[in-house]
Amino acid sequence: MRIPSRVFRGLLGVELTCKETKCAAMGEPYCEFKLERYDINKP
Repeated sequence: MRIPSRVFRGLLGVELTCKETKCAAMGEPYCEFKLERYDINKP
C-alpha cells in the first residue's frame, strides 16, 4: 500500500508516496522506506 506523504510537499515542493519496504518490528535489521513522486492516476 502506498500512502501519500504530504509532509514532503512543504520540504521539497513535490508530493510523494511512502511505502515501507523493510520493518524492524517484523525481523529486519532496520526499517526502510521507498519514496516516489505521487501520481493521482497510479493505483
